[in-house]
Amino acid sequence: MNICFIGHRTVNNPEQVKSKLLDVLSALIAEGANTFIFGSRSEFDFLCWEVITALKEKYPEIKRISYNAPHEAAFTSKEEREQYERFFSQAMKREVHYADYEETVDSQKAIKANKNTYIMRNQEMIDASDVCIFYYNKTINRLYGNRPINIYRIINPKAAQR
Repeated sequence: MNICFIGHRTVNNPEQVKSKLLDVLSALIAEGANTFIFGSRSEFDFLCWEVITALKEKYPEIKRISYNAPHEAAFTSKEEREQYERFFSQAMKREVHYADYEETVDSQKAIKANKNTYIMRNQEMIDASDVCIFYYNKTINRLYGNRPINIYRIINPKAAQR
């Protein structure tokens, strides 16, 4: 079973989110999930990667796949990777590290998408998944006021057609 992750870039209470993720992902692994698809370098993606990487100790069959937008292609050297980590750390005003994956996919839809790069990459991730885990923090949008974080488990109806 393939699982992907999509959510807001910023997480207000990461420990609470990690706790919820651990519960949801443990249950999905018990149901047969073994492939986990990640997108960009948002804080939510990194929290998901941390939880899956920790679970990989108990379930070594887990496979982590990175779906890359055009500018997220693989680096050719350790020095280039470190240079980009420093750049993104400065830009995001927090420490950024690139995670390790068993496989990377250059999103074909994102390559042709121009301004819609992330939308198309996310669509490709969803299409490749049986379940998508969404993180949505309503407090990011002031119109909704202060409400708690939510993690949604959405089953992909296209998965049954594969």
